[in-house]
Amino acid sequence: EPPSLDSLQSALDTLRGVRNCGMTRNEAIDFVTKLSVSLCQPLSVGLTRIMFASLIALNPSLQKEFNAAFWTEEGNSKNNDGDEEETENAFTTNVLLPVNEFTWKEIARIAFLVDALGELGYSRQETA
Repeated sequence: EPPSLDSLQSALDTLRGVRNCGMTRNEAIDFVTKLSVSLCQPLSVGLTRIMFASLIALNPSLQKEFNAAFWTEEGNSKNNDGDEEETENAFTTNVLLPVNEFTWKEIARIAFLVDALGELGYSRQETA
Protein backbone atom coordinates (compact mmCIF):
# COMPACT_ATOMS: atom_id res chain seq x y z
CA GLU A 1 0.00 0.00 0.00
CA PRO A 2 1.47 3.37 -0.95
CA PRO A 3 2.03 5.85 1.85
CA SER A 4 -0.26 8.79 2.32
CA LEU A 5 0.89 12.25 1.35
CA ASP A 6 0.55 13.31 4.97
CA SER A 7 2.96 10.62 6.15
CA LEU A 8 5.42 11.55 3.42
CA GLN A 9 5.19 15.23 4.34
CA SER A 10 5.69 14.36 8.01
CA ALA A 11 8.81 12.36 7.20
CA LEU A 12 10.22 15.16 5.05
CA ASP A 13 9.45 17.80 7.69
CA THR A 14 11.16 15.64 10.31
CA LEU A 15 14.25 15.25 8.13
CA ARG A 16 14.39 18.99 7.44
CA GLY A 17 13.84 19.77 11.10
CA VAL A 18 10.93 22.08 10.29
CA ARG A 19 8.59 20.76 12.96
CA ASN A 20 8.07 17.78 15.22
CA CYS A 21 5.61 15.46 13.52
CA GLY A 22 5.61 12.58 15.98
CA MET A 23 8.23 10.75 13.93
CA THR A 24 11.84 10.30 14.98
CA ARG A 25 14.64 11.06 12.55
CA ASN A 26 15.52 7.36 12.23
CA GLU A 27 11.88 6.46 11.50
CA ALA A 28 11.74 9.19 8.84
CA ILE A 29 14.96 7.94 7.21
CA ASP A 30 13.65 4.37 7.23
CA PHE A 31 10.31 5.51 5.75
CA VAL A 32 11.91 7.48 2.90
CA THR A 33 14.42 4.71 2.17
CA LYS A 34 11.69 2.06 1.89
CA LEU A 35 9.69 4.35 -0.38
CA SER A 36 12.75 4.98 -2.57
CA VAL A 37 13.51 1.26 -2.86
CA SER A 38 9.93 0.48 -3.89
CA LEU A 39 9.98 3.27 -6.51
CA CYS A 40 13.27 2.04 -7.98
CA GLN A 41 12.27 -1.62 -8.30
CA PRO A 42 10.29 -1.15 -11.54
CA LEU A 43 13.23 0.79 -12.99
CA SER A 44 15.55 -2.19 -12.54
CA VAL A 45 13.65 -4.22 -15.15
CA GLY A 46 14.23 -1.67 -17.92
CA LEU A 47 17.79 -1.00 -16.83
CA THR A 48 18.59 -4.71 -16.86
CA ARG A 49 17.30 -4.94 -20.41
CA ILE A 50 19.38 -1.96 -21.52
CA MET A 51 22.58 -2.82 -19.69
CA PHE A 52 22.74 -6.44 -20.79
CA ALA A 53 21.40 -6.00 -24.33
CA SER A 54 24.83 -5.73 -25.90
CA LEU A 55 26.17 -8.68 -23.89
CA ILE A 56 23.27 -10.91 -24.92
CA ALA A 57 23.45 -9.81 -28.56
CA LEU A 58 27.11 -10.87 -28.76
CA ASN A 59 26.61 -14.27 -27.13
CA PRO A 60 23.98 -16.52 -28.78
CA SER A 61 24.21 -19.16 -26.04
CA LEU A 62 23.03 -16.57 -23.51
CA GLN A 63 20.11 -15.65 -25.77
CA LYS A 64 18.74 -19.18 -25.53
CA GLU A 65 19.54 -19.57 -21.83
CA PHE A 66 17.96 -16.30 -20.73
CA ASN A 67 15.14 -16.32 -23.30
CA ALA A 68 15.72 -14.02 -26.23
CA ALA A 69 12.22 -12.58 -25.72
CA PHE A 70 13.53 -10.70 -22.72
CA TRP A 71 15.84 -8.65 -24.92
CA THR A 72 13.44 -7.72 -27.71
CA GLU A 73 11.96 -4.25 -28.09
CA GLU A 74 8.42 -5.57 -27.78
CA GLY A 75 9.25 -7.69 -24.77
CA ASN A 76 7.14 -10.57 -26.05
CA SER A 77 8.23 -13.35 -28.33
CA LYS A 78 7.48 -16.98 -28.85
CA ASN A 79 9.88 -19.55 -27.41
CA ASN A 80 12.34 -21.27 -29.74
CA ASP A 81 10.55 -24.61 -29.21
CA GLY A 82 7.94 -23.67 -31.81
CA ASP A 83 5.11 -24.14 -29.32
CA GLU A 84 2.70 -21.32 -30.07
CA GLU A 85 0.93 -21.80 -26.74
CA GLU A 86 3.92 -20.77 -24.64
CA THR A 87 4.76 -17.11 -24.79
CA GLU A 88 7.37 -15.53 -22.58
CA ASN A 89 7.16 -11.87 -21.74
CA ALA A 90 9.87 -9.48 -20.69
CA PHE A 91 9.15 -9.80 -16.98
CA THR A 92 9.39 -13.60 -16.65
CA THR A 93 13.15 -13.72 -16.30
CA ASN A 94 14.77 -13.47 -12.89
CA VAL A 95 17.90 -11.68 -14.11
CA LEU A 96 17.40 -8.26 -12.58
CA LEU A 97 19.55 -5.64 -10.95
CA PRO A 98 19.07 -5.95 -7.20
CA VAL A 99 17.33 -3.01 -5.56
CA ASN A 100 17.74 -2.58 -1.82
CA GLU A 101 18.66 0.10 0.70
CA PHE A 102 22.27 0.02 -0.55
CA THR A 103 21.70 0.04 -4.32
CA TRP A 104 18.61 2.19 -4.91
CA LYS A 105 20.57 5.44 -5.30
CA GLU A 106 22.73 3.96 -8.05
CA ILE A 107 19.68 2.48 -9.82
CA ALA A 108 17.99 5.91 -9.76
CA ARG A 109 21.18 7.63 -10.98
CA ILE A 110 21.54 5.20 -13.90
CA ALA A 111 17.84 5.58 -14.79
CA PHE A 112 18.22 9.37 -14.97
CA LEU A 113 21.38 9.00 -17.06
CA VAL A 114 19.78 6.55 -19.51
CA ASP A 115 16.74 8.81 -19.86
CA ALA A 116 18.94 11.86 -20.50
CA LEU A 117 20.98 10.00 -23.12
CA GLY A 118 17.76 8.88 -24.80
CA GLU A 119 16.54 12.48 -24.90
CA LEU A 120 19.84 13.45 -26.55
CA GLY A 121 19.18 10.94 -29.32
CA TYR A 122 21.34 8.01 -28.26
CA SER A 123 20.02 4.53 -29.04
CA ARG A 124 19.54 1.81 -26.44
CA GLN A 125 22.68 0.05 -27.67
CA GLU A 126 24.72 3.24 -27.35
CA THR A 127 23.50 3.85 -23.81
CA ALA A 128 24.43 0.30 -22.81
